[in-house]
Amino acid sequence: MESSADLNGLRFALLQHPEDPGRWQALIAVIEALGAGLLLSDLDGLFEQPLTQSLGRDVQNELLQRGLEAHRSGDAEGLRSAQTQLQLLVPDGAWAHALQGLLAEMEGTSGYAAFARALALDPADPWFRYWLSVACLRRRDWIDFSCQALLLAASETREHQVLVLAATYHLIAAVLVRCAPELCQANDLRVFDLVHPDAIPHSGAEVVASVLRFVDKERRKMIRILIVLLEQKSESQPERLVPFECLVDLLRWRIRGLAEPCFSADLYAALQRQLDRQPVRDRQHGDLLDLLPSRPDLMFGPEHGRIWRDFRFTLMSAQ
Repeated sequence: MESSADLNGLRFALLQHPEDPGRWQALIAVIEALGAGLLLSDLDGLFEQPLTQSLGRDVQNELLQRGLEAHRSGDAEGLRSAQTQLQLLVPDGAWAHALQGLLAEMEGTSGYAAFARALALDPADPWFRYWLSVACLRRRDWIDFSCQALLLAASETREHQVLVLAATYHLIAAVLVRCAPELCQANDLRVFDLVHPDAIPHSGAEVVASVLRFVDKERRKMIRILIVLLEQKSESQPERLVPFECLVDLLRWRIRGLAEPCFSADLYAALQRQLDRQPVRDRQHGDLLDLLPSRPDLMFGPEHGRIWRDFRFTLMSAQ
């Protein structure tokens, strides 16, 4: 017996091969079998352009959902099938590129270029920027990662917020490495521990564990490095231009809903006391935006600086 599944299959086939008369005849037969023969008088208008576009979008959404489900379940072949069919329908569509990137990552190669194409076609979709940011992590391109991830701040998705938090500390580390590479090495500053591309926290409990085990550990190292720099300033390196006050503020505790560990709070208080002992004229050097890295292929702007300065991660009690 004919069914709506047959109708959906024929609709998809007709969108791919509208010139095939056999498929049209099969469609008429299915419509009659489903008891909708009276609608055949309107068949001339059934596949006008607006309706064709609507049906095309339905098929695209179905393929997209199938591809995303295949990705979640680790089904590379299912993802490949959905991506191939979606690309046939929309050769240069943003989601066709995004699924191509996800497939590349599943197969152990980089999806960076595909995600970048998707983001260029639709900059407003946060998932394209999220996947591009994760691809940057896999490449260990911390600066590109930070540039992309900071702009996820407006998204309320927890995984996106986790990347923004990591990006704020990646950029602080970049400044410290530029100012004091030897101290960073001596303190074993490990920025790759801030967030791992294959272990991004999804639940509130995972966020807490990651913050306490990794993020705050690297933050304490940065605080110690800055304390040493402040101690050295008036002794052996009086001319070193380090934006102390900006960096101290950037290293504050940023997690709403999670108390700062006592040891970390005491260490940060010691850093603030060390800063307070400095003459006011020696504490500031330049604007916050001047601290952002500069690279020909990347553009940090005022929005990056605002997010870097103001971002707070909110850990809801229900998470």
